[in-house]
Amino acid sequence: AKRKLDNPRQLTDWRLWKTVADDLNAGIKACFPVDARFADDNIKSLSERPRKRTLQCLPSPILALLN
Repeated sequence: AKRKLDNPRQLTDWRLWKTVADDLNAGIKACFPVDARFADDNIKSLSERPRKRTLQCLPSPILALLN
């Protein structure tokens, strides 16, 4: 019995974009190999920046009530 899964796979839009993205990523990585000298700079640039304001929290009396 022939089932739907036996048919050849169709090229859908998302599969096309995924294939193109994978090819671009491979090409970029081949053109710009990772240099170990810049590992610390890479981590610093990808890390979260310090917050400019404090996090919001409940007022002290309400926190005391909850505790």
